[in-house]
Amino acid sequence: MTWYLYTVISIFSIAIGNLYQRIAMKEEESNPYAGSIIFQFVLTILTGIFALIKGFEFPPINLIGYFLISTLFIF
Repeated sequence: MTWYLYTVISIFSIAIGNLYQRIAMKEEESNPYAGSIIFQFVLTILTGIFALIKGFEFPPINLIGYFLISTLFIF
């Protein structure tokens, strides 16, 4: 049932992100690039906190090459 919790968290996160972007970009002299950078840093910090709390395990070193090659083909 953890997928249900993750879905609810995702819905609230998207709603909060959209509200932030609407509030931050409401004024005419607002800078969209600065707002995007700040938003990405906030998300990075939240993801880092989650990784520290739940634990983060690096993938095996012998598989990193495959991950990099697959990333080149996907993007």
